[in-house]
Parts: sequence; structure tokens; C-alpha cells
Amino acid sequence: MKCWICSKGTLVSKRKPLSYEGVRLGTFAVEACPECGHEFVGMTSARLIDQAFDRAFEEGRLTPPRRWKARHATAKGRSPGAVARARKSVLNARSARANARRSLGPAKPRRP
Repeated sequence: MKCWICSKGTLVSKRKPLSYEGVRLGTFAVEACPECGHEFVGMTSARLIDQAFDRAFEEGRLTPPRRWKARHATAKGRSPGAVARARKSVLNARSARANARRSLGPAKPRRP
């Protein structure tokens, strides 16, 4: 595939080690252009890098940003009332969509 930046080089797959603030996060797959040197990260590698950062934050190897929250801890830090209200609003939205689908169906003729 051609490079999106220079349009001259052909992208080559390779693995590259990634470290942040002196902490090694792992080795990840990238697509690199030999002409301009630009490197592209695919979606699977981006997810793996994101998970590596999460692990480093949770293990204490890196200091998390100020408002960082673990993605799997959705209800963590929220009051029980806030969680209940969020669940209730989701259920109300689902039932409203279901009622809208039922009401949009074809009109049935009434029998006398």
C-alpha cells in the first residue's frame, strides 16, 4: 500500500518497541514508510497499546493523568443513585424505541 503522507513509498509491516517516560509498554505492529519514515498504527495495535497504558497505570509503573478512570470500572466512584438513574434512563430509552417500532408498523384493517 502507498504511503498516505508522501505517496512515494510503499508501507512495510514491522514490529516496534514502545516505551513512555522510561517505562517499556511492549512491542507492537506498525506500518512504516521507508521513504519519509512515517509510521502508522492499526486498530488492533492501538487497542493493545491502550490496554498496555491501562495496565501500567493500574500497576503503578506510570502516573495516570488527572481525570483518568479505568474503562472497566464504569460504576466505580459513582453514587448508587447515579448508577440507578443511568440504568433507568437506558431502560426507558429502550422501551420508547420498542414502542415507536410497534406504532410505525403497517396499519391493519379493522374487522367489523
